[in-house]
Amino acid sequence: MEYILTAGHCIKTGEGQMFASLGSEFSSGSGSKSAEQIKVVEGYRHPLYNNDNHLYDIGLLKLKTTSTQKTVSLCATDGSDNRVGTMATALGWGLTEDRKSSLTLKEVDVRIISNAECNKGYRNRITEGMICAGNGNGKDSCSGDSGGPLLANDVLRVCALV
Repeated sequence: MEYILTAGHCIKTGEGQMFASLGSEFSSGSGSKSAEQIKVVEGYRHPLYNNDNHLYDIGLLKLKTTSTQKTVSLCATDGSDNRVGTMATALGWGLTEDRKSSLTLKEVDVRIISNAECNKGYRNRITEGMICAGNGNGKDSCSGDSGGPLLANDVLRVCALV
């Protein structure tokens, strides 16, 4: 693997060196014999990315060396993997209940909900190119989870980015 899929708003330019931690459940990148820390040499945002409304919020990070980590497939382009009511899993190291970033990778099961339902709480900022998910019990992705995957639960496929 030479590239990592992430959210466009996670790609920072002019902020010094960046490294990708791969194959570890720890935010430090340690804890596994197969874990890798690889320098990121370039970041690419979608050409139509818009930070104001988060449209086209997708990007790629180019790694200096090829990773040995297993790759994950993308969901079907016809939307069959992200139908309303489908269960999915969000992953990340974002803020937890105590408002601190997690040191270990966390996951939460969420249900895909309609954009119309989601827009009731997001002032119509959810567009056709976005997927909305949650579980209604206060557990969800949070600040710091950005760029992480929303995985289809039936098979390991990335259907969206946080």
